[in-house]
Amino acid sequence: MVKYFLENRVTTTVLLSLLILLGLISLNQLRIELFPKISIPTITVVTQYQNASIEEVELLVSKPIEEVVASAEGVDDVYSETMEGMSIVRIRLKWGSEVDLAAIAIREKLDLVKGALPIDVKKPIVLKFDPNDAPILRIVAKNKNLDFKLLRNFIKKNIVPLIEKANGVATISLSGGHERRILVEVDASRLRSYGLSTNHIVGQIDANNINIPSGNLIVGEEEILIRSVGAFQNVEEINNLIIKTTESQAPVYLSNIAKVIDSFKEQTSACKINEENCVLIDIRKEAGKNTVAVSSEVSELIQEINHRFSNELELEIIEDKSRIITSSVADVATSIILSISLCFLILTIFTGSWPDAILVTLSIPTSILIVFVIMHFLDQSINLMSLGGIAVGVGLMVDSSIVVLESIHKEKKDGKETFIAISEGASKIAFALVISNITSIVVFLPNLYLKGLEGIIFKDFAISVCICLAASLIVSLVFLPFFNLKFSMKTDQDSKISRYSKKLTNQLEDFYISKLALLNKTPKVPIYFGILSLVIAFGLAFLIPVSLMPNVERKELTVKLSLPLGTRLITTVALVEKIESLAAAVDPEIVALSKVGFEERELLLFPTTDFGLNRSEIYLRFPGYSSKQKFLEQLQSEVLLKENIKVKFSGDGDLLAEVLPYSFQQVNFEVSGSNFDSIRKSVTGAKSILSSSLGWTDVITSFDEELSDIRIKFDRARMASFGISSSSVGDSIRVLLKGDETNFYRIKDEEVPILVRSSESGRRGVNNLTDLNIQIAEDKSIRLQDFANLIFAQSPRIVNRHNGKRVGYLSKDIEGKSLSSTYGDAVSVLKLDEFDENGNFLDFGENKKLLDGSVSGLGIALLFSIILVYMTLAAAMESYLLPLVILFSIFLSAFGICTSLLIFGESINMMSILGSILLAGIVVNNAILIVEFYRDERKSFQNIDELILVGARTRLIPILSTTITSLLGLVPLLVAMGESSSQRSLAAAIFGGLLFSTIVSLFFVPAVCKILIEKGLMEK
Repeated sequence: MVKYFLENRVTTTVLLSLLILLGLISLNQLRIELFPKISIPTITVVTQYQNASIEEVELLVSKPIEEVVASAEGVDDVYSETMEGMSIVRIRLKWGSEVDLAAIAIREKLDLVKGALPIDVKKPIVLKFDPNDAPILRIVAKNKNLDFKLLRNFIKKNIVPLIEKANGVATISLSGGHERRILVEVDASRLRSYGLSTNHIVGQIDANNINIPSGNLIVGEEEILIRSVGAFQNVEEINNLIIKTTESQAPVYLSNIAKVIDSFKEQTSACKINEENCVLIDIRKEAGKNTVAVSSEVSELIQEINHRFSNELELEIIEDKSRIITSSVADVATSIILSISLCFLILTIFTGSWPDAILVTLSIPTSILIVFVIMHFLDQSINLMSLGGIAVGVGLMVDSSIVVLESIHKEKKDGKETFIAISEGASKIAFALVISNITSIVVFLPNLYLKGLEGIIFKDFAISVCICLAASLIVSLVFLPFFNLKFSMKTDQDSKISRYSKKLTNQLEDFYISKLALLNKTPKVPIYFGILSLVIAFGLAFLIPVSLMPNVERKELTVKLSLPLGTRLITTVALVEKIESLAAAVDPEIVALSKVGFEERELLLFPTTDFGLNRSEIYLRFPGYSSKQKFLEQLQSEVLLKENIKVKFSGDGDLLAEVLPYSFQQVNFEVSGSNFDSIRKSVTGAKSILSSSLGWTDVITSFDEELSDIRIKFDRARMASFGISSSSVGDSIRVLLKGDETNFYRIKDEEVPILVRSSESGRRGVNNLTDLNIQIAEDKSIRLQDFANLIFAQSPRIVNRHNGKRVGYLSKDIEGKSLSSTYGDAVSVLKLDEFDENGNFLDFGENKKLLDGSVSGLGIALLFSIILVYMTLAAAMESYLLPLVILFSIFLSAFGICTSLLIFGESINMMSILGSILLAGIVVNNAILIVEFYRDERKSFQNIDELILVGARTRLIPILSTTITSLLGLVPLLVAMGESSSQRSLAAAIFGGLLFSTIVSLFFVPAVCKILIEKGLMEK
């Protein structure tokens, strides 16, 4: 093959030009995403049952839905969270399930149970989890010459339509600000004096605020459409609406019993940016669209909008997910440039020929362009994981080229003609090169079969590395020999570089051979040393913490605050303002964006039980890590220790782990049973044990928040005598307290909701509730206290269920420790995985099970990778024994891996295990080169010691060159700090393992080979 491309230079030139052209085109067309296409097997069913109690929602909605979806194919676990008026059922599918098909099956199951649900229940909404659904842009709008109360409506009418036109924009969500509403504020006492109820008002508004098409009227030769126009044209018409006529035929106007106010809705959310009121705009993109392209187009649009509406408002982009991608691309570009520079330097030193060094370094960008071509045809996208694979692959790309170049140089030194030297040099090493690259690729095959989280996340990474290796092999065996022939230059043997190179390589070879010759007399010493290092590595592994993903410190932080239940929005806002002031005092350059409360529209699209007027979220972006640390210290001393609040921090950790439907920053425990009070007792007992034994004072339980409620007990006999029902009474109470918002006042292109509700004074105190008028006839009403009693009680805010059983939860944030070690502390004092004295079962939370499953899954993948490497080598060498010699270099890397992780402060996580898997395919390459030389040249030497030393000397420089360039290629990832350090644990595992394995293999492999040759076990 090599000879063909050398002889057909035009064909080779055209092929290379075509690949470069396709690479540039592919790069332009590849999708750019923040994350790969991750199919998390989670489906959520959200069902609204408005005004129903938590017990009714659990019994009539959650339980029937749980039972029917549990029988769907592929369902692993069913969790539910029930609260007043809403049921959220989360269905965890088995890993590897096709989520789209599962969603269809679950919708079919829900159709079966539809008839069993209460009539008032809204249609269940089925949602799939997709991390790419997160907002790609978060924009704040600040008012200038516009009244802030009008800002949100101005944005909705003028700004949102402009942004929606941008290519790729899917949805735009608004938070904060004020929304217009017509409030009909009923005076309860005047309502009673006229013998009316709120139902009268709602009924009259519904009956009169309507336009009805009334048919066609023939006038002459023309048909004219007749419309009955009853819809309100202005607020005054609503005020003058006649509710009833008295016995004396006097009209009772709405204005007689209520105030009609053109005002704004009561805020359920408020947003601030650096202590200034704002409206938050979240922008999500369409599936499959280029994140960077969409973000760029919207950013340009924002500039135009700011110029166009400069007098009214100012828009500012606070979060831009495309920046992470562009930063990652920049990191990879930096790695490439640094690798090329270092590669050129190392090759120039070792070969003494800068033209040859240039040829090899050019193989990196050439290989990357070929990578883009293959990625395009495999429908891969550029994302954090594929970029990580390319970043790691950069250090490996030159290995094949270096080996080929060294082999060509050897043939040239033997005095062969240039064409023959290049052809034979590349051909001789081709087999070993193909085998070494295949072993590097096959280590990832088990990963492609992993169905768990680890397989889904790292699929793109594995594919990227494999493509890099394949592309580098093509370049080294096809294009490098071609360019070496085409631009072959005679090296000046008397140049300073050449003399220094020769001197350095000779010194290295002499030093190495002298030590190897010494050990050659006692070949078992390197073997014993290798075994000892393996034993020590096993012990070191127990000192390394275990986590799912690496901990990455970022210049960002999200603080989630939870105040006591019942806290009003204004109180929560006051606390947030205090924290924002604290941030400004620490460093004026800190960006603080807060969102207090919730948006009702978002609850259906992004269901959660973690919402309320007592909750807030503050996003902070810091200019440096010192200001972040100082802020956290100030926050702890001046706010958290003084206020009765619960707090959760997020932002330090792998970005991918942050968007998964699991939390890896806290430990969780689940208590399951049948009796609610018994579960509460077990949860409280476990919390007490953790507090007294471990000093955990910040344990949060699912029973910490309870609602104070008033339950209305009806006298059904009296209700029957009055001819009223529970539903009609409930509606009257709802309109009094919550209000009725079923109608709209339409003006121009705007729909303004009409809310009928009692005045604030009418909603204060129990007496207003007991004195509530309930309509029993057209002109008659009675008070609630005439047929009902009030009972004061406590009820849980949320009822949790798991696989048909009620459960309680305990959780605690991790503080400076790994997930595994924190769980280990808890296991030492709690009786887990067994029943307690209350008959309840205490178990680990989801994230611990996922951690164990993912780490063990990758561990099994590593084992199978080693087996595949052995099988590949056995098939290539037609030997069962020799692959074992090569394979032992993998085990030798264990000591280097463990030592490196400890030195760099990294944990055993999915990234470091992935690095170990990749390493299994890399470290064998050096051993393959040595073993293949001994097999090929065995018959050329009579003296075994001479064979061992000559072979070691011959392979030393290629091994050192490839190893050093690979190690230097990892340096940018290894020294990365803060936000760029997500790949550091992977780089640390490869760096330490490759370095130690190479050093030991240079002595271990020749020692073992000598023993095998002496016993006649290395004949080819």
